[in-house]
This record gives sequence, C-alpha cells and structure tokens, in this order.
Amino acid sequence: MKAMDTMIHIDQSLDPQQQLTLETALRDVQGVVAPRFNKAHLLVVEYDADATTAMALLGAVTGRGYRAQTGWLLTERYAGNGCRRHSPRREAPVRRPPLSTMLYERAQLIWQ
Repeated sequence: MKAMDTMIHIDQSLDPQQQLTLETALRDVQGVVAPRFNKAHLLVVEYDADATTAMALLGAVTGRGYRAQTGWLLTERYAGNGCRRHSPRREAPVRRPPLSTMLYERAQLIWQ
C-alpha cells in the first residue's frame, strides 16, 4: 500500500450534515482510507495510491455537484520505512558557470 494525502478545496462552505454526507460518499471510493474536513471547505483525504488517484477523488466530489479543485499533495508515506517526501516537487536549478569563468571567456573573445 502506498498511502498518500491530498487536499481538496471546495468553493463553498459546507454545513456539518453536508460534510458527513460527502465523507461517507468518499469512503465508498475504492482505496480511500480516511476522508476528513479540516475546515468547512477543506477536505483532506488519505488514500491508497495503488488503488485510486487524487483526480478520481476530485471527480467523486465534483460528481456530487460541488465545485472543487485539488493540487496540493501534502505528504507521501511509504509503508515500511516511514519516509516522507513533500510536494510539489521543484525543478533543479539551472547550473551556470561561476562569474569569473564567464568574464574570462568574454575577455578572451574581446582580445582575439
């Protein structure tokens, strides 16, 4: 099992009964471990990434008539080693030569 958490932002605030109904509906999705609301419009869902995806969870929410979006991957936990990786992943910075090297190369071009 590859346990992951995703946050789903719902555009409107839900009352406690709507929250309970949505949590119950998400528990019926294969791979969902624990849906829970942090605030009236922020839903955190822990799920098995081998069984479902964050987009499938978003589809389950929007399929019930709510306007929502996801995109914040909070943590990724690997069973057995307890390793955590935070997302979104950033691209590696572009490696540039030191300024002294660039100035030296420019000076050589000028002196030629």
